[in-house]
Amino acid sequence: QQQGKVERAGGRPVVLAGKRRIFKFGYADGQVEAVLPPGDVRIEVRKGFEYDLAEHTENLAADKTVTIKLKRWIDMPSAGWYSGDTHVHWVRHTWYENGDPAWLNVHSRAEDLWVNNNLILKHWWKNVKSKQFPRGLVANRPDMFGVGKVKELSVNGRIVWTGEEYRNNEVFGHMVFLRINKLIQPVSTGFMGGPEAVHYPPNSHTYDEVRQAGGISIAAHDVGKEVPLQVILGKLDSLDAHGTSRYYDLLNCGFRMPISIGSDYPANLMGFARVYVFCKGKLDYDTWVDNLAAGKTFVSSGAMITFQADGKTHGDTIELTGGKARDIAIKGLAAGRTPLARVEIVHNGKVVRTIKPAGGAARKIPFTESIRVSGPGWLAARTYAGSSPSWWGRTNAAHTAPIYIKAGSDRLIVPEAVRRLIRILQGARAAAAKSNMYASDKQKAEVLEYYDRGIRRYDQLLK
Repeated sequence: QQQGKVERAGGRPVVLAGKRRIFKFGYADGQVEAVLPPGDVRIEVRKGFEYDLAEHTENLAADKTVTIKLKRWIDMPSAGWYSGDTHVHWVRHTWYENGDPAWLNVHSRAEDLWVNNNLILKHWWKNVKSKQFPRGLVANRPDMFGVGKVKELSVNGRIVWTGEEYRNNEVFGHMVFLRINKLIQPVSTGFMGGPEAVHYPPNSHTYDEVRQAGGISIAAHDVGKEVPLQVILGKLDSLDAHGTSRYYDLLNCGFRMPISIGSDYPANLMGFARVYVFCKGKLDYDTWVDNLAAGKTFVSSGAMITFQADGKTHGDTIELTGGKARDIAIKGLAAGRTPLARVEIVHNGKVVRTIKPAGGAARKIPFTESIRVSGPGWLAARTYAGSSPSWWGRTNAAHTAPIYIKAGSDRLIVPEAVRRLIRILQGARAAAAKSNMYASDKQKAEVLEYYDRGIRRYDQLLK
């Protein structure tokens, strides 16, 4: 299974014949046919992040056969790293129709995802009307599978698991629940939950129920709205970080927060950004989820990066004996399917080392550094391909989960990071105050006090 595109000379895409037709590219389950006029044709084929992009230009003649081979440039599972997408919705047509189950498996294999988390969501399609669905439909989609492992699609070691996205647009934000054994109700609150829905309860109120259902809670779509409050309450297991600034703010308030990522397919290409989770031995979904929550991860849009600090690795903790400053030995490797411009070592949100290949951008950048640390905090490594995006519009990059530094009872507090998170909570509180989507005045007052309590908790970090 692979993904590819065929273009006539001049760059105009050719539509591939098959069950799925996408004008930019198509997915193939073993084979695909394209009827083309004679002449120059450029063919591109790819499979996930661990195979080289195969490109071939051929002057086609009648009945000519062209063979294109995909070459694996790196084998991450052999080193214990398994890729996954935390955030997939196998739906189509404005998200109110289920996708074809058989093609979920094909997409997942073509993108070389070992773990595919297919999430159920609830939506109010207020203005959608079709022959199949009435205007104002309120429904859960995709609903072709119940929560749990999709056995018929989990084959050859790859895993498809149905979880949930719990959503509130206006006041709280979106959550991803993995490995749950039941849907967490009401699935959506606020506008998305339908004409009778309200802004209640806050997302953090679901945390204990998710845990009891065997699951973990991930904040979707980066840091926003309720997320800083969930973190300070200890009601969040990981963050799907789409950027670093607010994520670094959480770390710079002394919180331990694993990093993960999901594509939100079909809003984006499945697996365009994915999380790699370290699993010693054979891939197992429980281990994959547990290790994601333990921070044994790196996130990627095409590059690979792992590192160690004093022999510790992603999610681990280094202790400064007696709180005394010392040098930390850093070593690691960044690698890419396209040349990488640099590796950066980040300490407490600041780049403290930049490693650039001597001969210019390179596909592999090994690095060995020494970093002096004198107090609590964290270290991470990141890499970039530079300014040239791939043909699907994404720059190859990667970022590790932190390695934490403990220095006695001291805590890392960066005051401006605290203030930025307070401003996020203040904005969410203002949205909650402006809305009247509550079952009672008491319910609204509870939500406002909830945010006030969180703001007070962050204020305490400044004292």
